[in-house]
Amino acid sequence: MKQKLIISIGNQLGNCLRIITSCLIIAEHYDLDVLIDMKNTYLQDKDRAVINALFGDKCSLNPPPYSKLDYVNCVSFDQFYGTNFHLICEGRFKKQIETDFSISSNIYSVIPADMNEDDYVARKIRLYKSLTLPSFLQNELNQHDLHEYIGVHIRYTDNLTDKSKQPLNTPLSAFLEKITQLGDQKLLIVSDNKDVLKNIPRKDTIIFANKCSNPLFQAFYEMCLLSKTKLIIGSNSSTFSYEASFLQGTDIELYENNTWKLYKINRP
Repeated sequence: MKQKLIISIGNQLGNCLRIITSCLIIAEHYDLDVLIDMKNTYLQDKDRAVINALFGDKCSLNPPPYSKLDYVNCVSFDQFYGTNFHLICEGRFKKQIETDFSISSNIYSVIPADMNEDDYVARKIRLYKSLTLPSFLQNELNQHDLHEYIGVHIRYTDNLTDKSKQPLNTPLSAFLEKITQLGDQKLLIVSDNKDVLKNIPRKDTIIFANKCSNPLFQAFYEMCLLSKTKLIIGSNSSTFSYEASFLQGTDIELYENNTWKLYKINRP
């Protein structure tokens, strides 16, 4: 019986998807079996529904006993902020245990130690594209042609009170200036803050996400809408922005060190 990597989750959707895809790539690289531990009571119903829909064959309410490796003890990293800080690589995993295990307190994009970033990005996009979406969700997404739009994701709620994110957050003023600079280009604007949406100028070239028929899938629906655009203007240190770019392989701009930086995720 092969060794198992147990994926232990308990955060919000972006973090959950980030952990799961990272661990699936690690498991494939080291020839490990994978289970997702779904018994965590801190997992919200909406996130549980999406994970079960996308990765149901790997979900378990009764996983076998496993060792918990602390992130800082099994991952090498050049920087560590206590939160997400980079789109692609936030640490490199070094396999060092022979029993079933999980990487505890993991909200990061962890790459196998000997894998280059381009290979990781390609594998992650390929993994997302291989997933089968629920038919109702796919039908609703198919109603939107967004290939001429730029997607803008403004994270502006819980990140503001997270002290570890405060040095990394994208200021609202940076988004508003960016929207102005984009002029009459077609924009899809997504935010977790209704007040932010109310203050975006209304004009024919700007649209907002509509309601998903299943409220449990609203967040994932909006993430998928962003992925259908030609470019994402994302929130730095937001796994919602990060993972949206990988769903289909969409280039993303992030505000880092007081300037917008383009990441060419869309590779041939």
